[in-house]
Amino acid sequence: MKKTIVIVLFLAVLSSVAAFATYKTTVSREGSNLYKEVYNDTYYVTRYCYEYVYYEDVLVDESDMWIYFIDSNTKCDLKKVIR
Repeated sequence: MKKTIVIVLFLAVLSSVAAFATYKTTVSREGSNLYKEVYNDTYYVTRYCYEYVYYEDVLVDESDMWIYFIDSNTKCDLKKVIR
């Protein structure tokens, strides 16, 4: 019985963490295929992304590895996230 409760609680926590895989932040372009979060030192390395942005709101999904530029309605693939 205790084992079942622990497993159910673990799955509930895991599913709530997965729900936050996509988040909103603000980025500026630092270079070719390189974007930096404005308010911290997180960098996003993209593939074939030609968005020239300065303080633009984006959605980032690290589980599916994409970044979505809200104003221009453009989605780019992420190569990696550097913290």
